[in-house]
Amino acid sequence: MPRNFPVELIDHVIDYLRYDTHSLEACALTCRSWLPRSRYHLFWRILVFNPPQLLRLAQVVDGTPALGALIERLIVLELAPEEWPEMDYRYDAYTKALPLLAEKLTKVKYVRFDTSKWGALPWPIHESLYDLPHRLNSLTTLALRCVAFDTYEDLFRLVAGCPNLSVLYCFALQWESDTLHNTEFWHGHVRPPKLRSIRLTLPPMFVLLDWLRAIASHTALNTTEFRMVEIDDLPHDNPGALWQIMGPSLSYTTVSFSPGDPRSSPLTLPEGTVDKYLSLAHNTELRSFHYIALVDPHIDVQILLDMLTSITSHRLEQVVLDICRFHAPPRWVPYDKIDDLLAQSQFSTVKELVIRSAPQMESGRSSLFSLYALLFPKAHARGILSVLKCDEDHSCQALE
Repeated sequence: MPRNFPVELIDHVIDYLRYDTHSLEACALTCRSWLPRSRYHLFWRILVFNPPQLLRLAQVVDGTPALGALIERLIVLELAPEEWPEMDYRYDAYTKALPLLAEKLTKVKYVRFDTSKWGALPWPIHESLYDLPHRLNSLTTLALRCVAFDTYEDLFRLVAGCPNLSVLYCFALQWESDTLHNTEFWHGHVRPPKLRSIRLTLPPMFVLLDWLRAIASHTALNTTEFRMVEIDDLPHDNPGALWQIMGPSLSYTTVSFSPGDPRSSPLTLPEGTVDKYLSLAHNTELRSFHYIALVDPHIDVQILLDMLTSITSHRLEQVVLDICRFHAPPRWVPYDKIDDLLAQSQFSTVKELVIRSAPQMESGRSSLFSLYALLFPKAHARGILSVLKCDEDHSCQALE
């Protein structure tokens, strides 16, 4: 290779190897000019699986501060309980590692704590973690999956310490205490002013509602995703007030409902449920509405149609109906009513009706699309129908 070969071209070639760790390691050892680009791709995303690895990472970036500035995404996947080290050692590792990482990770944007890979029990948040966001001014996305907090206030405290947080994702959180001790806790704390997106799955909405309302009233939320909202909580806690508070700032919303206690009596919706609790009439800039069918035919149909009817936005571009839970196109879905509704003038701006179907559906690619084309003839005629067949990993492929 010529001595004066442009470094920019070499960097471009190394960029193509960004997912090949072994090749990147070889490039980093080839010559000094190849090191910076190779090292960037090796360190921009760090995945650790246990406290010792986290401590080792902290020691590495403490000894070489330049490496800490390269890390943009930090993902901590805890091992299953039977593979945990002794609790004292585990806590000692966190106590030493987290303060070092908070000081050295000057450009980290995404932090995720997760035990869902192994189906492990939620692991408890260590006290040192609460100081981490306060010192990570670059942090914009915080993802918590299968994490256990002592109290609800601990979650509020953690989020309040992220001054530049824009995306909050919570999945299957648990609490040692199911009582909200201080309902005014968040009013005396700084709420993340740049928060734009909240995604919640399975947390008890009835406890978090006041906190979410406080956030929504002080920030311009753009995207919300509330999954597994329990129907039984609607008359008591009015989660729909969230949509009303967010008003015109909301552009993208996803929602699904849970029947709650399976031992309870059959589900019934109080009269005027959608008008009172689930109306999207105040979200005049809404661009996308994503509904996930989970509960039962009667409830899902009633909520879906009523929520669609309540939309007043003249900027709505996308409607998504997610039926991935079902092995075949459900007969109870009112395809004709949805098709007629979207053909009305108030939905003239809709550019895409997306149907997310299950991976178990036996129909071929073309036949499945043809089936939905028959179910939604008006949407198909407008050229807005799109069918996605979801794989087991929840990724989707477009069908034509």
